[in-house]
Amino acid sequence: MTSQIPLAQTFKYGLTFLVLLWCTYFMECVFPALKQWGLEPRSLTGLIGIFSMHFLHGSFQHLVSNTFPLLVLMFY
Repeated sequence: MTSQIPLAQTFKYGLTFLVLLWCTYFMECVFPALKQWGLEPRSLTGLIGIFSMHFLHGSFQHLVSNTFPLLVLMFY
């Protein structure tokens, strides 16, 4: 038997994630040094980017283009 998460709770988690993405982007605008936490290939110090790169975006258009699919997938 599988347990199902209520729709309201699913929406809350998805919306919280989207708000976190947008807040991180605005923090990037204020503190450009945050971009150093992106994934850096072939670098031992760049391994932290495996966990942090999902929250960093290259531009406003990049963030917006990721927001709409996340809104749709939030209800799946």
